[in-house]
Amino acid sequence: SACATVLVIAHSHGAALSVHLLKAVPAARSRISAIAFTDGMAWGPSGWDGSFERLCCEARPDEDDDSSGAAVQRASITASPLAAAPASAEVRERLCQIGINFVASSLPA
Repeated sequence: SACATVLVIAHSHGAALSVHLLKAVPAARSRISAIAFTDGMAWGPSGWDGSFERLCCEARPDEDDDSSGAAVQRASITASPLAAAPASAEVRERLCQIGINFVASSLPA
């Protein structure tokens, strides 16, 4: 059924998966009203990275990287190749309109 408003909360790698949804399903760009990322991150050349640029285009891990994170990311990109494709200008603009990343601080309370 059609929802009037769709709100998304995505934790950790769920942020990258949400961006993938915006890339792969054009209707999601208009139906999702807000995305709250909590410690949102994607795979980058040096491991997990929460930057906007990395969320918009995940990196494919080196084949010689045998870490568990790299193995998970290789499987993710194999299942969803758009994850490693640059986000279009339309996706980037929409993400700026509806998304915010709440990142835990490493500073003492």
